[in-house]
Parts: sequence; C-alpha cells; structure tokens
Amino acid sequence: MTFEKAIEKIFEGNCILFTGSGFSFGAKNILTKASDIKSAPDLAKLLYRDSGYSSSNTDLKKAATAYLKKKSVYDLIDILKKEFTISEISSDHEYIGSFKWSKVYTTNYDDIIETAYKQNRTGEYLTPVTLSDHPNDFPDKDKVVVHLNGYIDDLTADTLNSDFRLVNRSYLTDDFEKSKWIEIFKGDIKACDAIFFVGFSLDYDLDIARIIHNSDINNKAYFIVWDKEDEINVETLKEFGDVQPISLSGFVQKIRDVKKGYIPTIHKLFNPLCFSQPILKKPLPKIRDIDFYNLLLFGDLNDHILYHSLLDPSKFKYFSLREGVEKVIDDIKDGKENFLIEAGLGNGKTLFLRALSILLIKEGYRVFFFEKYRACIESEIQKICDEYDKSVLIFDDYHTAKEHIAFFSLRRKSQILITSERIHLHEVIFEEIEDTIGEYETINIDSLTDNELTILDNYLSNYSLWKEFTTKPAERIEYMSTTCRRQMCNIILSRIKSPDLSKRIETIINNIKKKDEFYTAVIVILISESFRFRLELGELVETIGSAALNNPGFKANAHIKEFINFEQNQISFKSPILSQYILSNIVHPELVIDSLILIASNLDNKYDIHKPSKDKLISIINFRTIQKSINLNEPVWKREIFRFYETIKDYNFCRNNIHFWLQYAIARLSDYNYEIAGAYFEKCYELAKTIKGYDTYKIDNHYCRFILENEVENGNKSTCMNAFEHAHSILINTRRGEEKKHYPFRVAGQYERFYKKYFNALEAHHRKKFLTACDEMLKKCEKYLQLVGVAHVRYVHDTKRKLESILQENL
Repeated sequence: MTFEKAIEKIFEGNCILFTGSGFSFGAKNILTKASDIKSAPDLAKLLYRDSGYSSSNTDLKKAATAYLKKKSVYDLIDILKKEFTISEISSDHEYIGSFKWSKVYTTNYDDIIETAYKQNRTGEYLTPVTLSDHPNDFPDKDKVVVHLNGYIDDLTADTLNSDFRLVNRSYLTDDFEKSKWIEIFKGDIKACDAIFFVGFSLDYDLDIARIIHNSDINNKAYFIVWDKEDEINVETLKEFGDVQPISLSGFVQKIRDVKKGYIPTIHKLFNPLCFSQPILKKPLPKIRDIDFYNLLLFGDLNDHILYHSLLDPSKFKYFSLREGVEKVIDDIKDGKENFLIEAGLGNGKTLFLRALSILLIKEGYRVFFFEKYRACIESEIQKICDEYDKSVLIFDDYHTAKEHIAFFSLRRKSQILITSERIHLHEVIFEEIEDTIGEYETINIDSLTDNELTILDNYLSNYSLWKEFTTKPAERIEYMSTTCRRQMCNIILSRIKSPDLSKRIETIINNIKKKDEFYTAVIVILISESFRFRLELGELVETIGSAALNNPGFKANAHIKEFINFEQNQISFKSPILSQYILSNIVHPELVIDSLILIASNLDNKYDIHKPSKDKLISIINFRTIQKSINLNEPVWKREIFRFYETIKDYNFCRNNIHFWLQYAIARLSDYNYEIAGAYFEKCYELAKTIKGYDTYKIDNHYCRFILENEVENGNKSTCMNAFEHAHSILINTRRGEEKKHYPFRVAGQYERFYKKYFNALEAHHRKKFLTACDEMLKKCEKYLQLVGVAHVRYVHDTKRKLESILQENL
C-alpha cells in the first residue's frame, strides 16, 4: 500500500495514531516564557544543570537517577509538571486531532492529542489511560489515549517509579508486554487499515517498533520522522515499515493534499467470514424422517426446520425447546451480559445455542455465531464491538475459543457473550473464565427435566425409534430417567445401539477401513473431537505421516463425508455423540491408544516452540478427558490406558512434568492400585520442590483422595484416624486465592465412605474428632455456597448433604 493510499484510510476512521517524542514539537508549556516542550535530550540537560552536574550525557534515565541523588522526588515532579503541562498546541496538532482515529497510543507524558481532539469537537473528549488501568474499565476503547510512559496529570511520588516511566524508562517494553493493554494493542494493529507513528524517536521509541515486528504489518506501518533524521537510523527503521522523513508539518501537508482528491469509499455490507448470522426463513419447510435421523445420528442440523420447530413444535417434531433458553433471554433483558452453558459430551450444548441464537434474533438482537478461525477474526470482532451495540456473540466451546473470547472481552461495550463448556472442564477452569470475562451466569442443561423427557419421548416415538419400548410409554420415561440418567447423550446412544442404526454406522466404518491411511485418519479425528482441539489437514498429514491424505480423494470420500466436516483447513467430526459411540464400541481399544500415542509423539517434537501443541499435549494426557471419551468399564480399555501412560512417560514433555505424573497417579488410583499411585504422588511433590513458588493445590487434593480411599480399602482401625486427620488438615485449610476452588469438597465426599467403614469401631474420643471434622467441613461448604458464581458446583451440594446426614445421625 502506497503512503498516499494509507493516508486515504485515515479519512475512513480505521487507522491508529501512535505519537512519539517528536510529535510534541510546536506545543507550549505553562512556564512564564511559554517554552517549547523539551525533547528527551534537552530535558536530560535541564535535570543535570538544575542538580549541579556539568555532564553532557543526554540519556534521560541516567539524568533522572543523578537528579534524585541531589534533589527530592517532589523537586523532580515540580520540574516535570511545569515542562509537560500544556498551555498551547500548534495548528498541526489541531489538524491531526480533527480525524477519527480507531485508537491513539503515545509514549509522551503530555495531553497534546487529548487537547487537539477536544478543540475539534463540542462535548467530546479522549480519556487518558496508563498501563496500570484495566481495559475493562473503559467500555468505549476508541475514546482513550494509552500513555505508555505515564500521564503528567497522574504524576505523584507514588506513580513516579511505577506508571510514570522516567527513571525506569528502559523497562517500557517489558511493562507493556505484561500489561492487559498489549493484547489490545496487538489486536488493534492487526485490525487497523494503517498505523502511523508520528514523531518517532530512534533513541527512545525503537523498542516499540520491535513489539510489532512479529505482527507481519510492515505493509501498513508508517513512520513519520524528523526531516533531518540520520540516514542509518532511517535504514534501521525501514525494517519495521515505510519511513517518511517529513516531520509533523510535512505529514499534515501531505494529508491536506491527498484529501483534495479523495473520493469516499462506498461501504459494503458486513458479511463476516468467521461468524455466521442465523437467517429466519419464513416459508414452511418439509420435514422428513431422515432429517430427524441425521440430526440424531450425524449432527446434521437444518436451521430452517429448527426455526419452525421452535415456532410450532407440534407440527415440526425436530427440536424441543430447552427450558434454559427462555431463562437466558429473560436474564439478558434483566441486564446480564455473560453466560456459560454447561453439559457433558453430547448433551445438547450446540443445539441449545443454535436455538437460542434464533430466538434472540426474534427479540431484535444481531447474533454472531463463531464458526471457524480465519486471519480476520480480530478485525471482525473489533468491528462488531465498534458498530453493533445490540448484538450477541456466541462461542460454542469456551476452551477452544478462549483467545478470541479474551480479545472480545477487552473490547466489548454493551455486547452479550454466550459460550459453553463441558461440565468436567468447567469445574477445572471456571476461575480462569471469570478472570477473562468477569462474573457470568451458568446454565446447566446436563439433565433433562420431566417436561423435556416427555417431549423427547414423543419425538422418538413419532420416528419409531423406541423399538423394544414401542408399546410401553411408562417404561420409556422410567428408562430415560433412571437407566439413561436423564442425559440426552445416553438416550441417543441407546437408540444408536438399536440394530438398524448401529448396522448403518458399522457399514460406513467398514468401507473406510478398506484404506488403512483413511481409517487411521478417522481415528485421529475422532480423538481430536473427544479432546476438543482443532485439527488442520496439515497437522493430520504430519501426525499420520501419509501424504495420501492430501489427495482430494480423502476429502471427497463419500463414507468419510458422512461423519466429517471439512471447513477450509479445519476438520471436525459432525456429531460428538457418534464419535463417542464409535470410539467406545467399534474401534478396537489398541488402535485408539496407538493413535493417541501417535498424536502425543508428534506434539512432543514441537511443544517447546509451539504453544498450541503444548496445550493439546496437556489435554490428551488428562485422565478425566480420556475417561469421558471411552468405555472404561471394559478391562481391555484399562490395560490400554496404562499402556498409553507407560509409553509416553519418557517423552521430553512428560519426563519431569508434574501434570503428567499427577494424571498417571489419578489413573492408577482409578484402578485401586494405591501402591503405584502413592509413588507417583511422591514424584509430583519432589518435582514441585524444584519449581520456585509452585502451588501444590491440585496435587494436595488428589493426594487427600488417595489417602482416604487407600485407608478405606487397605487400612485398619489403628491407622485410620491418623490418615483421616492428615487428609482433613489439608482439605480444611483454605489458602488465600483458593476461596472459589471446589475440589476439596469433592474429596470430602469420601468422609461418608470412611464413616460407614470405621465410625462404629472408633474409640469415643476419635468419634468426637471425626464429627468435629465433619462439622468444620459442613461450615466450609455453607460458606463456599454463599460466594458469587459457584452455586452450579454440584459436588459441594452432594458433600453438604452427606455431611448433614452423618451429623444428623449422631445428634
């Protein structure tokens, strides 16, 4: 893009202004002689002179440090206030302030740009912020100026060495990169049409250029420097973008010249590539049995039929409205902004979100449903935040979209956020979610209500899927409620297992098996679905080591397309329920674990240089996730899971990784192998000692579970109370920052097993100790449940009921 074309982008309002020290030339401060704003070298000379030094050094950091050796902090503040408080700006400053900039950043202490903006508008202003301010405190982020080195009006003795970077100026880059604003900045420069660095100083601002060096924006970064800038400095700066040695006045004149011949661009309708926008089609659709079967079996959702099933469920038996949908809509009307839908694998989160998106459109909201990642994701989110106030962003599956959600959360104004997560993951990361988006409402849809069971029963009956229960309506409800535990996944799996549907699935799989590479690829994709990480075609080829997958025949294979979506480079399994069924019932356990080892081996080769690979490794070694994805009750599965851990324990990532050894210990604990589990817990603690400040919270809680279970299974009357008291002392101790962590309560549920085995055999004083411990834990449960945002954690409620029962029996 030429410099002239970039200037045209200024008129369209999507450019960033970044002012450096040279931008201040021409402005006057409040000193009696209305002095010019001093450059950093001139300020350094003033500080030396005022403190009695004769040094000719122009390093501002050194000058400020030397000044404070002879003068007080308050003397320094007085000089700075006088030098950088503005009384007058130039016409060039005023002209620059007349434009709408998408964001303004500055390394300067003064408020020149704020003043210029205000002089061009009535009743409007820019708010100065520093790195210590949190972005979420400023909903209208296009109306702020980010002062990276501090803001003169905020200067105090306390802020001189923190927000105000003078003495510690060389640490700006580190401070910026550690602040919340760095993510805003990186997103801004990706989303903008052009970024103009005006008055850029090679001596003081070059590190900022290095921050953007890896952002691949050289083609839209423009540096306006002094017209007498050293040619070597100009050549250095060209590494980061286009350099224009024309000074501020030349830049202003260039803008005026370009504006004379500028023809405004006709704005196109916003059609995002990363988000879909549900469309409500009014003509009545035709619904056939195959539509319902495909929804159930392959996850093929027909939005047109879904819409009309919400309007007229008696005529279009397709999707029954979940009760939580209306609650979300009511809560939005009451002013709530953040929602998380939680349920287990295959229990209807995606369907719930699709139905919700349709009803929100009917309520007058603009809905953006995240579909796929593309390079323009951040610019699209920025545009939504800037231009669509009454809008809702929906991200299905929090942990695979958390970076985009974090980006959105820092930029949103009044937009609504709705996301989802599997229950077992939500229980682990709910604090992380709250840190990212703030307080949120949790809507649990894991279990079907009585009314929802009745409607689903009607639908299954309508499509002749009840088979053995066809003439037994009362037994059907009991079966769904008890055997299937009210979970949609279990109900659908029970219908998939019916001879006609399972035979259809096996026929498709057998056809895929005819090509070994294709079958292995499908298993890897099944695993990626279970562990919820995005898989690209290139990663699949790399993992399997077969170029055959690059052949168009793979993506065009009719049998593979029955199960798998190929969107751009992204690959996903159509139905999580079906993926779970195939993994647990059709693919041999040995092949699943072979593929899991294959994936782990590939990721282990690059985890240290590729963060997404590290994240995936952490996910696939998680025992709980493995447990949720397969049929653990089968002995062959247990054997294969242990083979997985035994194989990868010597991988570079796993060898000295606490998370790995903790997961391996948990796996052994699940098989009641307490001796080996104990050894692995000890290894976790030894590894933790080598990491300064490591929080052993997760190890502690699993270790307490180990102590209690081991004592119940292998202990005796003489050892049990020592073990119990040790575990209780860990669980009852709430350390600072752990107030919302729920896992101790889950482990405390083991008190009931201990009670049933040992209580009647204990001495009186030990009984009293045990009941006192139960009472302490009960009070802790009650205190926990009073906290905001934790009422959804069912383990706390379960443990509370168990403890109440124990204490009630011993009144």
